[in-house]
Amino acid sequence: MKPNVVALHNQTMGGVDLGDAQLYVYLSEHKTIKWTTKVAFSLFGRAILNSYLLYKLNTIERKPLSRIIFMMAVVESLAGGYQPIKVVTKRRTSREMEMARSTIVPYPLPQHTAINNPLYGHNLVKIGSGKKIKCVAGHQTRVRTSWQCQSCCVGLCPGCFSNYHTTAIN
Repeated sequence: MKPNVVALHNQTMGGVDLGDAQLYVYLSEHKTIKWTTKVAFSLFGRAILNSYLLYKLNTIERKPLSRIIFMMAVVESLAGGYQPIKVVTKRRTSREMEMARSTIVPYPLPQHTAINNPLYGHNLVKIGSGKKIKCVAGHQTRVRTSWQCQSCCVGLCPGCFSNYHTTAIN
């Protein structure tokens, strides 16, 4: 036996209550998603429910589709033509990588041939690909470089190379 208030509510409930009851047959509330996603799914579900009710009212000649079949047809028509973009990335072969490495032009430095030149015997060379070491030339912030002095084995930016050797030796 139901209380009189519940019985009265069940007899007089209409629009919003019935709409919510119908809506949540196929739309469940997930507690793990963001509220914005919940609102979006709720609006989408309500739009599909409203379109289904209009479809049922306007279909006279034949028997209307069930709600689940109608929903599937709507979703397929909305997403049917969608083809996700496939990004094809071609990996370089080891031969192509070797060709790319061999075409790297070294940083232009003057030839240090005079024995009295402080840069004599020091050459700036590029270290392995992808490797970086700290530049020891005294930058205010940490600077990492892929160049080093071959004889000193210290990391140096190409712009710091000659300045480092002239101040370090003198």
